[in-house]
Amino acid sequence: MPLTVNCMVCRNEFKIKPGRIKDGKGTYCSSKCAAELRKTGEYRKCETCDKQFYLNKTDLNDGRGKYCSDKCRYANTDKVCVCLNCGAGFYRNTTQLANGGGKYCSQHCSNGGRKKRIQKVCLGCNNTFSVIVSRANQANYCSMKCRYPNIQNFSYRPRSKTGFLNVCVTCKKSFYVMPSRKDKKY
Repeated sequence: MPLTVNCMVCRNEFKIKPGRIKDGKGTYCSSKCAAELRKTGEYRKCETCDKQFYLNKTDLNDGRGKYCSDKCRYANTDKVCVCLNCGAGFYRNTTQLANGGGKYCSQHCSNGGRKKRIQKVCLGCNNTFSVIVSRANQANYCSMKCRYPNIQNFSYRPRSKTGFLNVCVTCKKSFYVMPSRKDKKY
């Protein structure tokens, strides 16, 4: 004959066999009520939507618990920024902004924006060209043609050959020389 008992969580009445009470069961009307009593965390209010949500003890210890879902977490974190290099608008979240991000829209702009450039006058053709400040003492020419004016039919070396392409004055055949031997004509 079943006994009538009250649930320890919701206080609803339910029926249970006396043998189950001897086994230590029969204190909850459902598994949902049993799980509710085992909870060790706490309920919190979402900072975005004000919805109440449960946060378990592990998440509390890890410092989580401001938002009820990822959707709410990202809803108010994206801020509009303007690229310091190109002026384009882009989004960054508040964590990236707090860590010093949000200055450049891409890696390309970031690389270009950090390298300060100055204007120099080419010693070969007197044209102005820009150079990175760290290489200002090394760069005196705007191009390789200005740097090595004696080399005819100048081109960069292919991967399989070394040196620069030069043309023999006598037989007109092309050959490769290193920049240190640029005056070699035969």
